[in-house]
Amino acid sequence: MPNTKTIALDLGELGAGKTVVCKIERDSDGYYLDNNDGSFSASPVDDSLSMTEDATYSGRYSVTENREVWNDGVYNVEFYEIVDTVEVLIQTDKSNCLDDIFYILSVDTKPDTYISERDCDECGFTFKESQLTKRFDGAMVCKWCFEEEHPLDVFRRMRG
Repeated sequence: MPNTKTIALDLGELGAGKTVVCKIERDSDGYYLDNNDGSFSASPVDDSLSMTEDATYSGRYSVTENREVWNDGVYNVEFYEIVDTVEVLIQTDKSNCLDDIFYILSVDTKPDTYISERDCDECGFTFKESQLTKRFDGAMVCKWCFEEEHPLDVFRRMRG
């Protein structure tokens, strides 16, 4: 009997009214969930699951999947916003399906202590300030634009 999985994303009130989809990859073989039939496939016909915004909580999106049993294991979930027919990556989570329960393995442990928002200096998208990190060159960037300074640059700076 298929187990029911609910995948949810909370963007908060500022994320209300968006068109959001998710893609689910099984970590063990790299296969994606095919929305066409609910199976995992190397080349799915339709790999995007449309998410529905909660009527009570603005900016909270979810989708329920129960067509097939998922094996215990790790699943990668990518969330996208559809902007003018283009999928824009919002967030990536690593999740674990164990005994018919879907656990989120990676969570943002940094609390949203700031209410103010700021644009990422690299991509230009707007984030809460607590979601931005200062990069080696002083730019405030989101987690997708963050990169470490190359070790050779550090070495060259130390040599003078």
